[in-house]
Amino acid sequence: MYRRLLFDSDTLRASHREFCCSLENGDRDLFNKKLSGCSQCTKIYKRRALVLPEGDWDSKYVFMGIYPGEEDEMLGRPFHPSSQTGRLFETYLKELDIERHKIYLTNACFCRNMYGDPNKVEEVMTCQMWKLVERKKLVNAKYLFLLGQDALRQTMGFGRTNSIVTEQGKIHEYSFDGKPLTVIPLYHPGFVMRRPGLKGNTFTALRYVRDYIKRKEADELHENE
Repeated sequence: MYRRLLFDSDTLRASHREFCCSLENGDRDLFNKKLSGCSQCTKIYKRRALVLPEGDWDSKYVFMGIYPGEEDEMLGRPFHPSSQTGRLFETYLKELDIERHKIYLTNACFCRNMYGDPNKVEEVMTCQMWKLVERKKLVNAKYLFLLGQDALRQTMGFGRTNSIVTEQGKIHEYSFDGKPLTVIPLYHPGFVMRRPGLKGNTFTALRYVRDYIKRKEADELHENE
């Protein structure tokens, strides 16, 4: 029995839903072009740059971070391989036995606040508008990895008590547009960097998730034979 993600058009305001509809008919390149010029919230006055998502739109593996780090903002890529957070993210992928070129990588919020201010609700809701359109274009996604507290709450709903501390490594089966989607919360690599004592727990969770995915895909392959 699949639960419905709270991350859907019902959570958006009418103006946002109208904007979503204007984007859904366009192709993926148009999505990135429109997103790169986003001026829908006040972050346009606080950001240095907007960091676009990257990767394979047809991937079954989608990773969602919180927002671009300072290095990512400067280098223009999420979890840039030369940044400290990016290198730890590469270790995540190695533990999961997933190659980077086979994933789609995005953030819950596409802009980093230049002054380190907390995200306002309107700013997060604006990014949620983009996330809804993005998710509809990721038609082959089967696994959604939520890296960090904001990614978890933006996907599972505001005002909830979901905590990344209690949810890390847990497997959640949801439905998005009538298709099953496995949602897996994990600590954000930046969070683990600041708390090295969490590495053991994190790598244990990664290996558990890796084994779960392998079993699930083996079962699905067997059923289709």
